[in-house]
Amino acid sequence: ERLLSTHGDAGTLVAGGASGMITWLVAYPFDTVKTYIQSQPLEIPAHRRTMSYVARTFFVSRGPCWFFRGLGTCMVRAFPVNASTFLVYKRAKELMGSDA
Repeated sequence: ERLLSTHGDAGTLVAGGASGMITWLVAYPFDTVKTYIQSQPLEIPAHRRTMSYVARTFFVSRGPCWFFRGLGTCMVRAFPVNASTFLVYKRAKELMGSDA
């Protein structure tokens, strides 16, 4: 926290944006599989709608790049959204006089 306070709003914006991008980079493959499963009709057998089945099947049939389709757009969105969220949170804490 001391590091962010010494760099002011610019440091907060960069920290928020970078953390959002890193979070999405890690979570994106899981989100891709989840979205695929949610788009499947319920008539498909339940064992073919599990995270492990879908991940294994698409890794073999389409390769690792399938898990990251659309990541660029997500990253373009992630930086400003998370940067502004960090700054708003920081300012709200200051306005409320919170040390937590």
